[in-house]
Amino acid sequence: MQWNCRGLWKDLKSLMNEHLPVCVALQETLLKPSSTSNIRGYSILRKDCNTGERACGSVALLINHAIPFSLIRTSLQAVAVQVSIFSTVTICNVYLPPNAPLNLRELQELIDQLPSPFILLGDFNAHHLLWGCQNVNSRGKVVEKLLRELDLTLLNDGSNTYFHSPTQSFSAIDLPTCSPSLLLDLTWSFQI
Repeated sequence: MQWNCRGLWKDLKSLMNEHLPVCVALQETLLKPSSTSNIRGYSILRKDCNTGERACGSVALLINHAIPFSLIRTSLQAVAVQVSIFSTVTICNVYLPPNAPLNLRELQELIDQLPSPFILLGDFNAHHLLWGCQNVNSRGKVVEKLLRELDLTLLNDGSNTYFHSPTQSFSAIDLPTCSPSLLLDLTWSFQI
């Protein structure tokens, strides 16, 4: 389950009780390191980002206690674990802030750290026609090149994943990708 928080923590518990997911990937949690969170039955692995007193960005993975997992150290604003579900799979959740520079090498280094097979998902803040956006930006070109060069599978079906209030526009900047060997084992849906 992939979910972009944007301050909606209170709805998370009811969604999790309804769906009982193995793993939940959260982006833009906006949690400070001093914040504590607790969801019964889940381990919470976080990578917080702060600028001074203000929380910004940040990612978290919530792993069901019934699922064995091990933490993987990553670069960028990302959290990754190996979980044993239908087989051993690496799940990496990433948040790439829209104003931070992004280059292909940084993404390749992140992926090089992930044991295969893996699922890489998150808020890439990248626009491209390939995954349902109305335009293409430089970040979209970097991600598209990465998908092509590393032969990654994009699971997004073109559905919008984000609403930008100031411009009243939708886009698909939250992307799920995976190793090709996982394609037939996965389905994707996005909850706003």
